[in-house]
Amino acid sequence: MEDWVEMIMNKSALESNLTFASLYIAIYENFVYRVVDNIKLLLCDWGVKDGTEYVTETETYKSSIKNRIVDEFGNKDITKASFLLLKDWGAIDDTDYELFLKIKKNRNNFAHELFRVVLKGVTDDEIISFIEMINLQKKTTSWWFVNVEASIDDYDLPDDFDYSNVSNLDCLVWQVVIDVLYRDKSDEYKKILDSIRNNEA
Repeated sequence: MEDWVEMIMNKSALESNLTFASLYIAIYENFVYRVVDNIKLLLCDWGVKDGTEYVTETETYKSSIKNRIVDEFGNKDITKASFLLLKDWGAIDDTDYELFLKIKKNRNNFAHELFRVVLKGVTDDEIISFIEMINLQKKTTSWWFVNVEASIDDYDLPDDFDYSNVSNLDCLVWQVVIDVLYRDKSDEYKKILDSIRNNEA
């Protein structure tokens, strides 16, 4: 019997593969949204008028992001331009940017070739890419906190501050999701939640 026939008849394998593909896409979209939105808010004029938030694109944003050529074919792409700007600023290096492009390609494969995942499952390279995506998200989050947020908000950070462990709510939420799905930590988190609720009572 063909492997793909056995695959689609295996409920556990189907659930595992589809969950992985969905999680990969969800984390990628959240990661990219945060990078793109943070840079836009940093470079643009924004505020609230008559109860409505507005963002006005500046010339700096247009030249650095919106109108930036991102490849040898003359293409413009806000997402790629945002990550290229992070590279310009030293938040990531050439290797990280190439890694981002690979992660983006895998995301597109999951979104547009989900039938392949159903028939053949997830590859080892895609699992490695998932881990690399998590690490790249943590790296950019840490850099952004130290070099942008801490500077703007004038945080008094000690000279020996270890920003490698800095995280944000997005990263923490995804870490819980991964722990529950793949590290069997559901009961552990439930106990923590119960403890918090008991203390609030």
